[in-house]
Amino acid sequence: MKKGNKKKGFTLVELLVVIAILAILASVSVVGYLSFTEKAKISNIETEMTQIREVIRGQLLDGSEVTIECGTTDYTLSYEGNKVSATETSGENTDWDLAFPDLALFNDGGKTIEITASGITYTNGDVKAVWNFENDTIEGMKAAA
Repeated sequence: MKKGNKKKGFTLVELLVVIAILAILASVSVVGYLSFTEKAKISNIETEMTQIREVIRGQLLDGSEVTIECGTTDYTLSYEGNKVSATETSGENTDWDLAFPDLALFNDGGKTIEITASGITYTNGDVKAVWNFENDTIEGMKAAA
């Protein structure tokens, strides 16, 4: 019996096709993963903003007003008509951490909370959530770079 000169193995073309297919699958997976992590960050910051909203409402439900300092402007928060409103005021104020000790942890480590007359913006790294007082909505989004 004569043995043939059959070589076992894959050709270069077959290997290149397999590598190309694996590269395409990897790139699709990476894009999907990055999209998923961004959506998760936005969902997380929306949840944290909901916690902020509930703590503020809890503080204001007894009818009291809270005046806090945000940057160089003082705002008085009040609860009227089933929604929170903020008005610029002058006079005695309290730092954010003192006004809302339950929320002090949200205002550190790259996280910022800004109050305006129209709402509160909470930023954590590359995402932010905005609580609009007028229509009582919370919207999460990617922060401007």
